[in-house]
Amino acid sequence: MTLDSSLIGQQVRVNATYTDALGGSENILSLASSPISALLESIFASTTTPSQPNFTDGPGVDYELGMKFTSAKAGQIQAIRYYKSPSETGTHVGRIWSSTGTLLANVTFTNETASGWQQQALSTPVTIPANTTYVVSVNTNGYYADTPNGFATAITNGDLTAPVRAGVYNETISAFPTQVYQNENYFRDVVFAPTVSNPNNKPGTVSIGGTATQNQTLTANVADADGLTGVTINYQWQQSSNGTTWTNITGATSQMLSVAVKIPSAQLPLLWLTSTI
Repeated sequence: MTLDSSLIGQQVRVNATYTDALGGSENILSLASSPISALLESIFASTTTPSQPNFTDGPGVDYELGMKFTSAKAGQIQAIRYYKSPSETGTHVGRIWSSTGTLLANVTFTNETASGWQQQALSTPVTIPANTTYVVSVNTNGYYADTPNGFATAITNGDLTAPVRAGVYNETISAFPTQVYQNENYFRDVVFAPTVSNPNNKPGTVSIGGTATQNQTLTANVADADGLTGVTINYQWQQSSNGTTWTNITGATSQMLSVAVKIPSAQLPLLWLTSTI
């Protein structure tokens, strides 16, 4: 079984029944798994470190430092990350912005370590579409991590991309960062869960039963390996005189089609089925 997105947050277990080699009937149940976790992505690995981990521009000089990014897939931003300088103290607030400066979410970091990568979950994940620019930022308190020319080229990891000149700053804390200096990377990042399509889905099939003769009844037979219990199927019969151009038969929207009126040279296949649960 492939674990798809519908199982995220759920525990699973398995029940096995069989007759063993001595003829005994067995019915055994496994222990429950841990909750299924989502596939999470970030621009930077936890082992990525800045070339200048403890940089400062002097006492009292603080910034809102950020990173522009896009995702190739829709999904949710679940947390904010940043690299903490060893000399840095005080409160840090992470923010998610639209490309035009609308504040979409913010969160105060708690239980920080003395230095290195810090991560704080958002109280409500931010859902984003694909191929749209966003900015993540975290304020400084006297010191910050920095790699000059760290964004001289784009960085891609999984579905996430930080473009050239992705590192941005504002000299006012909590203000939208837009300025760029020397393609610097300030080691701001996100935790992203891409939307995952169901990898287990198998396409259904439909066939026509009966004899295609006037005054006979044709029946649409739908089969789907994923199951049809609780599914409502919508039908639309169509006709064609040449097998290429098809038109709907007015009112023919049930599983069975009674061919009570002759349709010269017409072929009557079943097309355009939809289903709802």
